[in-house]
Amino acid sequence: ARSITLVAMGALGWLLVVVSLVLYAPFTYANHDSAPLSVGGAFLSSFSFSVDNSSERESSSLIGKVLFLPLDERFTTRFIFLNMAQMTPFEIVTPPMEFISQWRTPANLTYIDHWLEDNLPGAKALVFSSELFLYGGLITSRCSNDSTASILSRLDVLAGIKARYPSLLIFVSAVVMRIPAYNANFEEPIYWGTYGYDLFEFSYYLDKYYVLGNSSDLAVAESYRAKVPADIVTEFLWRRERNFNVTLAMLGWQRNSSSFTHLFITLDDNAQYGLNIKEANALKQYVQQAGLQTYVSIYPGADEVGLTMLARLASTGQRPRSFQVVYRDPKTQDYIPNYEGQPMNLTIYDQITAAGGYIATSNIEDDAGADILFLVNNYDTPVQVEAPDQPSPSTRSSSEFSLFVPFIGPAVANGAVIAFADNRFSNGGDLFLSQWMTEISNPSNFPKSAMIDGLALMTYAGWNTDGNKLGTVISNSIVLSLFGDKAHNQWFQCYRYLEDLQYQALIRQDLQAYIGMVATDSISFLAPSLAFYEEFIFKPLNSDLQAFTKLYGLPYTLESMYYPWNRTFEIGMFISYD
Repeated sequence: ARSITLVAMGALGWLLVVVSLVLYAPFTYANHDSAPLSVGGAFLSSFSFSVDNSSERESSSLIGKVLFLPLDERFTTRFIFLNMAQMTPFEIVTPPMEFISQWRTPANLTYIDHWLEDNLPGAKALVFSSELFLYGGLITSRCSNDSTASILSRLDVLAGIKARYPSLLIFVSAVVMRIPAYNANFEEPIYWGTYGYDLFEFSYYLDKYYVLGNSSDLAVAESYRAKVPADIVTEFLWRRERNFNVTLAMLGWQRNSSSFTHLFITLDDNAQYGLNIKEANALKQYVQQAGLQTYVSIYPGADEVGLTMLARLASTGQRPRSFQVVYRDPKTQDYIPNYEGQPMNLTIYDQITAAGGYIATSNIEDDAGADILFLVNNYDTPVQVEAPDQPSPSTRSSSEFSLFVPFIGPAVANGAVIAFADNRFSNGGDLFLSQWMTEISNPSNFPKSAMIDGLALMTYAGWNTDGNKLGTVISNSIVLSLFGDKAHNQWFQCYRYLEDLQYQALIRQDLQAYIGMVATDSISFLAPSLAFYEEFIFKPLNSDLQAFTKLYGLPYTLESMYYPWNRTFEIGMFISYD
């Protein structure tokens, strides 16, 4: 085994942290020798259906100033947080857009440090992404060549903050760097455009070999490694080791000083095997050995983690919210979704716990005991289907959702939040589920005693990955249950309807088809005709929102939309709130 030693640095004043972790063999980071990682089943056996937040109940009042540093500048990481925060009593303060990251350009960290100094007086909490605070942004964390020592020196700033503001609640996120399975470098180092798939396969089969012990997997890993120039493999492994050690240092600091209220470590797009999975397992092992389970959550997700931190902050000092989880198809609840490496039901447990809630053991159908009825539209195909490939709603039957129906009436009568976790497809919502959700709001289809009352106490998410969907709807449900701001919740659901269902599952395909047939632009570079593409999408989105708000009697209108990274994959929009 190789010992990773993190030496005390500057004002941080760390105690010596020595972690006995076995990492990667025979392919090792920085050409160091090591032995394969072996992690037992202790982590899985530690699960229980309860959560203890007593150690985090440090706030005497939930009303106050909260400083927020997002993962990056995108709508799904910055504005979605600000929108959901409208349902809370917090005063959110965040840096202007021009000073945080802009795609591959890192944030102005000198400005960020001054901004913190100016705004910390009177703040009750700091909610921030370590990728932005330490590296300058999410993409910078994947591409920069800054040394481990220079990155860790940024923690000195945080140590100084905690020393001067000891009562400050600090919620921080970190991402286990992803290993996407394709040749494209929009969000990755330049070499990913040529060797990305080979590096993914090398990583996948190497970890699979360590887990299962089949020599054939090692041979496959070696064959893919041989396709990649040695200097690129070295850079790939070096950057992984750097980021891993930075996250490990944060855990070491937490063990020695208990400075973070909670640390959220998420796994960005991943698979069942890979070096990122091995790193996450090593971090989980350290968390267990150091007794940090109360303070650290490790689970699939990334872009939505700001919302999870918001829900955890909102839950501080409050009664934890309970969830009654109901699966559309209970037999397939343990399937592993696209872009993730663990079963869906495990991620649901992890995400609920991370957000400050817990899974209830009572039966809501009998006694309506849970605060949140959590209806999971899980998939039942061998592989999760992409949203653009979903079957037409006209070919489907409402009987698909028959297991949900008996639970809705008691939950409505109890005033519970009705949450729809739309995990049927990846990268977009289930159009037929959306149709069914409107039907169960219609008294001609359901008796009023069992009818969902519009969007007031309903939450929904269906965007991107399983973790993105779950983190959004779980956090939304907790915040709504805590503060009961029905008007802002209805407004927030309009965003989810337009982005998750109308754009991701429908309109994006129309835009990409137009670009493919008519335009000479790339779906990953819309800048040459950006204004045209914004108008191309605005019109159908505006029409869809008008129909949606008319259905529910809401006053909201679409003011504008944009492409945060000038590509079709994601959008941003602004919906009026009067």
